[in-house]
Amino acid sequence: MNNHHPLVTIAIPAYKSTFLKEAIESALNQTHRNIELIIVNDCSPEDVDRVVLSYNDARIKYYKNAKNLGGENPAYNWNKCLSYASGDFFALLCDDDIYESTFIEKMLLLAEKYPQTNVFRTRADIIDFSGKRINQYPSAPEWENLYDYMWHVFKNCRYQTISEWLFRREILIKGNGYALLPLAWYADYLTVYKYAEKGGIASSYEFLVHFRQSGSNISSKDDQNTIKKLEASKQYIE
Repeated sequence: MNNHHPLVTIAIPAYKSTFLKEAIESALNQTHRNIELIIVNDCSPEDVDRVVLSYNDARIKYYKNAKNLGGENPAYNWNKCLSYASGDFFALLCDDDIYESTFIEKMLLLAEKYPQTNVFRTRADIIDFSGKRINQYPSAPEWENLYDYMWHVFKNCRYQTISEWLFRREILIKGNGYALLPLAWYADYLTVYKYAEKGGIASSYEFLVHFRQSGSNISSKDDQNTIKKLEASKQYIE
């Protein structure tokens, strides 16, 4: 690994096309230029092809799943994205979320400052369909151990979405990737807990990710998925 200019994989598990161009632009426009952008079309019925193929950028690697993987469990497609990655670090960007241009740069500064840490995050704000800020995540200390983070999660003082995280790819590979929980219900939390047990979590106070609450997020469909989630989680525990 080039410690001063590492390769970073940004992966977009693509299904929705409405805001996909904004997500792609935000990845390509990073101030840290040594990136690869992996886009995996999860057998989408929308015109993802048109959006992705409008770019002529050698950093983009485009793949299409033969069948849908993420409909019932998005983490299956997250891990498919990971399987194509070759970067020293790995980040997932949802197809309707947006990075600030310094997201990767600031995350790598944290990685350099905390070399024993494998999990890095930024503060996120929540935007609506039109891109207007409607809420924001609470602040967090620059570094905290896993148990402090979990305590604040349980007290509703920490919120997260998958787009705000950067991981050392090696640790993800060794741990078999993202946790596979039905409907990805808390799969992102369990993934963080797993990889932050040793080394803790380093966070940026800045708002470097914009999480779009579009109403079509699987995690936002709580009412229709509650029973399925409870049954599935019961089977997982058993």
